[in-house]
Amino acid sequence: MPPRNQPSSQPRRQRRRPPLSCIECRRRKVKCDRKDPCCHCILWKIPCLYSPKTPSASARASGRRSVTPLTTNSSRDGTVQQPGAGHPTPETNENHNGEKTIPASPDPTPNTKQDPAELERRLCALEQMARSFAPAWALEKLDEASSSHSAPACNGDAFSFRKSSLYGKTHWSDGSHIFRNISAFLNAESDCAAENEITRRLKLDMRATVLKYKTLAKSLKSSQPGKYFPSPDVSLPTKAVADRVAQLYVSRFESVFRIVHVPSFWGEYGQYWSNPLGTPDAIRIKVQLVVAIGSSLCPEAHSTQGVRSAAAQTVHDAQRWIFGPWEKNRISISGLQIQCLLILARQVLNVGGDLVWVTMGTVVRTAMHMGLHRDPRHFENITVLHAEIRRRLWATILEMNVQAALDAGSLPGIASDDFDTEPPSNCNDEDLHDEVYKLEQRPDDTVTDASLQRHILSVLRPRVEIVRCMNSARKEVDYEEVMKLNSVIMDACRRCVTLTRRTVSDGGEVFRRNMGDLLLRRFLIPLHRPWVDRARKSALFFSSRKQSLDVAMALLSPPGDEGFSHLCMLGGGIFKHRLIHVTLTLLMELLAEIDEHDGSQPPEEPCSYRKMLMSGVEETRRQWEQRVQLCDTSMKLHMKICMILGQAEGAETGIALQQSMAQHGKASLESSYSLLESSSGLQPLDTGPTGNSGDFLHPGENLEFLDFDDIWRFDDLMAHGTVGHSFW
Repeated sequence: MPPRNQPSSQPRRQRRRPPLSCIECRRRKVKCDRKDPCCHCILWKIPCLYSPKTPSASARASGRRSVTPLTTNSSRDGTVQQPGAGHPTPETNENHNGEKTIPASPDPTPNTKQDPAELERRLCALEQMARSFAPAWALEKLDEASSSHSAPACNGDAFSFRKSSLYGKTHWSDGSHIFRNISAFLNAESDCAAENEITRRLKLDMRATVLKYKTLAKSLKSSQPGKYFPSPDVSLPTKAVADRVAQLYVSRFESVFRIVHVPSFWGEYGQYWSNPLGTPDAIRIKVQLVVAIGSSLCPEAHSTQGVRSAAAQTVHDAQRWIFGPWEKNRISISGLQIQCLLILARQVLNVGGDLVWVTMGTVVRTAMHMGLHRDPRHFENITVLHAEIRRRLWATILEMNVQAALDAGSLPGIASDDFDTEPPSNCNDEDLHDEVYKLEQRPDDTVTDASLQRHILSVLRPRVEIVRCMNSARKEVDYEEVMKLNSVIMDACRRCVTLTRRTVSDGGEVFRRNMGDLLLRRFLIPLHRPWVDRARKSALFFSSRKQSLDVAMALLSPPGDEGFSHLCMLGGGIFKHRLIHVTLTLLMELLAEIDEHDGSQPPEEPCSYRKMLMSGVEETRRQWEQRVQLCDTSMKLHMKICMILGQAEGAETGIALQQSMAQHGKASLESSYSLLESSSGLQPLDTGPTGNSGDFLHPGENLEFLDFDDIWRFDDLMAHGTVGHSFW
């Protein structure tokens, strides 16, 4: 029997936890957030590398093969994926926590056919791993070898998937990657303990204000008309106000979106006012929608709570009428006109205007069911007036469809080969009536009521090509094609200015010019965005960087028009996405300028350019404040604008970066809360029994309280009133 104290012949196995922090954070002995890259490596501008792990006993017992590259992070619960005996494959996936993992895959055999897309993904992953370990001179060679004129891979995935919604490259989320460093800057710790404590208190104050803002926004949304079941009893404003705003609609919007025949509409308008209760539902809803849309151009009228509530209620009433019990009168020219007016009203009044692309599918199919995609010459016994109304409506539907597809990051769903309808005739509305049997078109150089719509329709094909190439799952566009499309759109914008200068002097020339320019020029920002990042590494693509900035500045400050300015501050859809894309473009350029010139060049020239960029960013901040004053509850982009301005000012003044950004973020949240509170008229909310912002945090709660990688989340399809529905 061996003695008890005799040592065992088996060596004792020492269990050691695998390191979860990155190599640099372990070397500096600071807390790592275990992201890829982590917040400190972003702050220090160095590669973020993770050590390889050793295989666990369970992995060896099960025989499963799971490998983890150096840049793979551990999961939130502390478990890690262990490498097996096989060679690692470069393919990576994302789990539900947003962390990158490498799935197990069998060894390829010579007879196995490789998917080209699979090989391309593996090649991209290998390049990323090579960049992590290669020296600077090797990276320069790699950039030179990979710089080609083919479409660049976008930052991250080609598509973004958010809350059951898939968005392509033309959606604003494709440019939201510029905000990923904000949370890294805030969560990183400096060497000064006092600065860390100040930043911590500022973040606590930000959390308290966020919770108050969210509660106020929910209260405001719940009090809007039509929250649950809209009432069919919608009252218009006084006839004097209705006459004014209806005239504004006819003289402004009808120049681009030809929905109604103006003389016929005025006849229906008079019929409604002569007998409101006895008017057919189609005429009543059409008149109410026109008045509601026109009220958006009249700040003094729309500032009245009764007018705003009636306008929002009109949208819900029209929506209920369209999707009510299906009757034959829905499939008619009047029914189609109401659907088009409803699409426009939802965007103008910001009532579910961000999701009109889904509804546009119904509108397009209704129009095709009625044969609007076939030219009226194919039909017998059709009057000249009816034929022109069909052509105008079809052109309007095509325009609304491509605009909605651009904002949704989706495909248009209809190609040029799917229809043969001719453009509308170049004539005025007075030339069209029931007794006209042969229409004499005016020369193309003669400006008529249909000139602007005809001009915008003439550049429909290149804009559809932009949306299709950017959002397609397979098709890509090379740089030469990008510059060709850019030239076509820019020529059309210049032609638009010439057309609007020669129109009738009724006070709407500037509005028509701004509207036409917006519908054309805004396609260029998503077109150039994939090339802007590459332009910072290669001068071959510098034109995209310059064009993107020029377009953003032109859309940010169009020629002055009170009605158009109020519409841009009030509206959703087209008008809200204008400001989002412009903001992202200017912020992207400002961050690039800070990164390129800080401490590397004399401050004279960079400072002048930076001041110009900061002036543009300040204008976007001011416009977002105006939207909050009109009860738009979106506040996260305004906060991020202020934080990036704080980053720029901190770089100039030498203030601690985290402290400067946190101060600006706190000031933004407090300002937005005050504006929304004053515009809503609701009672202020208490912060707690003591008013201390720390009361909103439970002991041990994580301070990473803001999701900086997600600007907005769309709630429901139908937001209510003039309240934006993209708060959280």
